[in-house]
Parts: sequence; C-alpha cells; structure tokens
Amino acid sequence: MRAPPLDERGLAREHVALVTSACCHSVLSPELDGRFAFERWSHGAQRYFDHDLLARPPKSYDAGWPVADAGVVDVVRADGARRGRVLVTTAPLERAGEVLVAARAAVVAMGGAGFDALVARTRRVWQLTALEPADGGPHGGTEESGSVELLVAAVLASTLLGPILAPDGALFGVKTARERLARMATRAPR
Repeated sequence: MRAPPLDERGLAREHVALVTSACCHSVLSPELDGRFAFERWSHGAQRYFDHDLLARPPKSYDAGWPVADAGVVDVVRADGARRGRVLVTTAPLERAGEVLVAARAAVVAMGGAGFDALVARTRRVWQLTALEPADGGPHGGTEESGSVELLVAAVLASTLLGPILAPDGALFGVKTARERLARMATRAPR
C-alpha cells in the first residue's frame, strides 16, 4: 500500500478508493464531513492514548473539502518516539459497499448489541492502513504495525463517535479497542 500523490493543499490528486474491510481497520462515522481534523484527532490521541498524530503534510481546506481523500499520519508516543506511519483514507458511504456489508454481517453475528443503530447512521468510512512498522521498514503485518492502525482507529472512533470494523470482521467500540491494544502490548517483543 502506498500513499497517493497529494496536491499543494495536501489533498489527494488521484481517485481515492476504499479497500476491502479485511485489509485494514475501518471507522464508520455518522459525520459526512470528510476533512482531516488533525487538531481534534491529535487532542484525543494525547488526552486518551498518550500519543500524538502528526499530519504529513498538513491539509488546507480553503477551497472546500473533497468528497474522498487520503493522507498520512505519523503516530508518535508522548516521549517523542515515532511508532509508525498510517495511511488514512476516507470516502462517503456510497463508495463503501463492501465495508457496509461486512459491518452488517458483524452486527448480525453479535445480535445487534446497539451496534445496529450505529451502523445504520453511518455516512462516511475512514480506513487506516499501516504503511510501515516502528522500525521504519516495509509493512510486514507485524503486531506493532497492527497496533498502530488500531490506535489511530480508536482515536478516530472516539472523536467521530463511530464503531471500528477490524480486519477480522469484529465490530466494536473504543473500550474494546483499548483492550485489544493492551493485549497487543503484552505480546509485543521487548
């Protein structure tokens, strides 16, 4: 996976397409707004996850925001160490057919549990794909790269108030994302 070329405002130059839900974490947002709210996301990452999200490069919406977009965030711990880089892609619900089908299947599998209402109010999908693990090498599906994706998904879910659809087909909220992150941290090599 590669980041698309960006224009001088930091917006994607090429058509932005979502990938299948099995390839990344997806956040189902009730907001139609497709702007990358880095300030809001960074505040949530610092306050609730002891990390920061840095835009690479920043985006400018002086001429309005696109229907679909992509961008890159660096995930940085509070001590300044960079954990990884994540591609963030977003598109409106009309372009997210497979993701919506997978989310509805997850709702059925879990018996609703209130997530049926959350999926029904989805207006936009945000997808998070690790571009590289913490060591800076190519993404190889490491637990670290998966945890970086999940961390960004949890930040977006907490600020956008939408559920997370994991690559394994599970649908959950921020609490479960925190639990998964904690399990990943205990399994990660030291």
